[in-house]
Amino acid sequence: MTREAVLAELEIRVRTVLGTRVGPELARDLPADARFEELGIDSLDIVLVLAELEQRDAANALTGKDLREAADCIDSLVRHLAERHG
Repeated sequence: MTREAVLAELEIRVRTVLGTRVGPELARDLPADARFEELGIDSLDIVLVLAELEQRDAANALTGKDLREAADCIDSLVRHLAERHG
């Protein structure tokens, strides 16, 4: 699978899980580079989204620093997950 395909698949998973917290329409329509905090998506939403993604993928938990660096928008979260999972 190409890197682009992996990133596209991860973005779909992130948007799907995010949709359970903020609504599927908002999650689907968010620009990939829109900052979560500017959209009213709070840190609790992001922590829960990450926990669900990690549970599905059996990944290690993110540290607080990782969370702040990785969870500012969909694009950075997808890139971070791609790096963590090879």
